[in-house]
Amino acid sequence: GGKKKKKKKKKKKKKKKKKKKKKKKKKKKKKKKKKKKKKKKKKKKKKK
Repeated sequence: GGKKKKKKKKKKKKKKKKKKKKKKKKKKKKKKKKKKKKKKKKKKKKKK
């Protein structure tokens, strides 16, 4: 008997799907207001 030729299977090319890029929304940072501390004035005692 003769040698049987193997049939080559054709490979199907897969189409690559393009991924859509999602845009990231930038979060706005809230600035905290600093509270000013009031300085207490010391009263000087007058010597008589």
